[in-house]
Amino acid sequence: FLSLPDDSGDSGHHKPSRYLSLDILWRHDRESGSAFEVRSYLRKFADLTLERSDFTFDPSDIAWSGSTSLTSGISGGVAGLRLTADHRISPRLDGHFSFDTRAVVMGDRLIHDRWDTRPSHRAGIRLRYAPVSTFWLFLQATYRSATTWAEFSGASAMSGGLFSETLPSHPSIPLEY
Repeated sequence: FLSLPDDSGDSGHHKPSRYLSLDILWRHDRESGSAFEVRSYLRKFADLTLERSDFTFDPSDIAWSGSTSLTSGISGGVAGLRLTADHRISPRLDGHFSFDTRAVVMGDRLIHDRWDTRPSHRAGIRLRYAPVSTFWLFLQATYRSATTWAEFSGASAMSGGLFSETLPSHPSIPLEY
């Protein structure tokens, strides 16, 4: 987020953004090595300055062009829920599961457009195997919901289907060594 001078005419005066954060957490640890956690949150913000870009596609140059404008005094809020579970399956194998969901609960179209660029749902699982205490192997998979990028609205029509303003939901399995 950007912070720019307010409209008071005093170019040296900056109106700071304001944030309120509220979290409620419940966690249960079991002697068996399992743990469960539920976290809910609310993030409220005010006096933000956000940029908004509008792009058009030129098929002859296969290029995007556009302009960016700034809007100040933006307010909004986001609420979410996160569930996690950890479990020791055996002395050498443990697992972790997480699920996140969030929604814009207050704000105008600019706030919704900004948060639509982030997945509203995510789920993940991770398994960790330790054949010896100093060596681990991991297997991880993640799912992310679709995102929409308002700056590229009409991208599919303008580019003949080459580009889209929506990135589809997708699973991912990272490869690391």
